[in-house]
Amino acid sequence: MVCYIPIAGVVSLWLTPAIWAKEISDFLFILPAYLAFFGHPKIWRSVPLRIPRLFLSAMGGLALLVILEAFNPQVINWRMAAIGIKVWLFYMPLVILGYFWLETRSELLKVLRLLVVLSWVPATLGFIEFVGCHWFGYKQFMTLIYGQAAVGATQGFALFTLGNGTLFRIPSTFAFSTQYMNYLMAALALSFAFMQSEQSPRWKRFGTLTFYWILFAAYLCGSRAAFAVTPVMVVALCLLDKNGVRDIPKVLGVIFLMFIALKLPAMILSVKVFVQNISLVAPVLPSPTYPAPGLPKETADISLPVWGRMMQSLMVHHSYNVGYMSILTAFKGGVLGKGTGMNTGAARYALPDPSMMSGFENYYAKTIAELGVLGLGLVMTCFSSLLFYGFRIYREMSQPLTRQVAGAIFALLAIFTIYNFKGLMIDLDPMNIYFWLLAGVLFKLPVLDKT
Repeated sequence: MVCYIPIAGVVSLWLTPAIWAKEISDFLFILPAYLAFFGHPKIWRSVPLRIPRLFLSAMGGLALLVILEAFNPQVINWRMAAIGIKVWLFYMPLVILGYFWLETRSELLKVLRLLVVLSWVPATLGFIEFVGCHWFGYKQFMTLIYGQAAVGATQGFALFTLGNGTLFRIPSTFAFSTQYMNYLMAALALSFAFMQSEQSPRWKRFGTLTFYWILFAAYLCGSRAAFAVTPVMVVALCLLDKNGVRDIPKVLGVIFLMFIALKLPAMILSVKVFVQNISLVAPVLPSPTYPAPGLPKETADISLPVWGRMMQSLMVHHSYNVGYMSILTAFKGGVLGKGTGMNTGAARYALPDPSMMSGFENYYAKTIAELGVLGLGLVMTCFSSLLFYGFRIYREMSQPLTRQVAGAIFALLAIFTIYNFKGLMIDLDPMNIYFWLLAGVLFKLPVLDKT
């Protein structure tokens, strides 16, 4: 399953426009994993489950409420309720599988190495797509890569301006750029833990290179949120690392690579113009078809005013409108909830016209809209207890590997718990898998630390 996640979007895009293509990973990997695990209780029944009762109770209460709200009379049809139940509950048992997944620190290290190696596939393809879009044209290159799925993968060839230029939506091996960015954030956290804890010099150098490559790829994914979430992630990881002066280069790397990423389109255009000029002065060589050469212009402006306006849009505008106002509007819609699936994005396909459905982007506003105030209380109890016990586990770790992994997982879970105010991140691949699976690994770390 963890090997399939980095390429899951390729399969679903290849099978476009079939709606069921998005669920192929669930039926090929997650469901068989559940059947294999719970169908053989002798394997795990003798092993104590050391997951805090408060967290498990909140999960159980939330699952019960989700099922009860499926019978809410405001639910339009049973298919919406079924999709809502699937989105809410299908991935939660990964906490249990994550707990029993690893038995020793050596297994943890092997899995970490595997995940770090696999992260090169999406990050490298994302870089190639970024260069190709600026060299050949956004629509042309994306259509070449994704064919008829290009419109969906790029969200209608969406782009956003930054200063004097634009950044394109880069989905890489995922269905769209938000999924790609979420994957990069998980890979960034795990590669940091690997880089800081690996004892082999060769693997340590590889982990360091991977960390900075993923950091660079995050700025190229075409998501404005990456320019806010990525620095916060790196700073959080450095604070939890507690290495002081040794972590300063990593923070400086965030700034330097951001500068390079924003200037990269201008560099690509300069190289393109140079190649065009060479083709004009060397007619004996086959001359590719290019538009008339022109002077390269800056495609991004990282001056302080531009940066400030973007941060204001992300932190103030979205925090107020998507965060505060969404929750306030959800409360006005009723404190008991409208039923499971009524604000779930995937449930729109249960309607005759999917465009009829409009909902909240805020995960907590969605919770209120579907499950009411009680549901919000259970979700907040679940997340807050996860973070409370997760931070305590991090502080208790004595081994370098388990301490770094605990810090990385805690930082990832904490940031995405906050990021849920901006979007339905835990409803989307691959974070719906990573969030619960890594939570289970986090709870197992005290056992692995003493192994």
